[in-house]
Amino acid sequence: MPEKVNAIAILQRVPVFEGLSEEKLGKVSKLLKPVKAKSCTTIIKENTKGENLFILLDGEVRVSRFIKGKEEAITFLKPGCLFGEMAILGDLERSATIIAHTDVVMFTLKGSEFINLLNKDKELGFNVYKKMAEILAQRLKALDKRYHDILALI
Repeated sequence: MPEKVNAIAILQRVPVFEGLSEEKLGKVSKLLKPVKAKSCTTIIKENTKGENLFILLDGEVRVSRFIKGKEEAITFLKPGCLFGEMAILGDLERSATIIAHTDVVMFTLKGSEFINLLNKDKELGFNVYKKMAEILAQRLKALDKRYHDILALI
């Protein structure tokens, strides 16, 4: 893993960790594991159980759904984005497939360890859950707009 200072600097640029103290970020950084994936590698497969969440450090990933066997790209994520969090928030199946659009470098966090940390440190938990809710609300709003734009074409 990159030096702790670098991991903290990276976390400071991830919206879900925005505004957290270096002490809080240091706790999160201890859970990070570096991962690489080659272009076209499936990182997350929709409709499967998942335990890890990811922070994209370098490269780009594609968020897709497969409809009648055909890939429908929903969006592309760039460095600094967190993904895979929905499965750990409610023990849900993955809602989309995440594919490395380019070669990527990521941090992964084991969901159960991350949730344990958020439950132990109430201030950290409140701030992270609040940011996650804001990010998910923005994603839902964008998806709703896209849905309505598509309906307008029919």
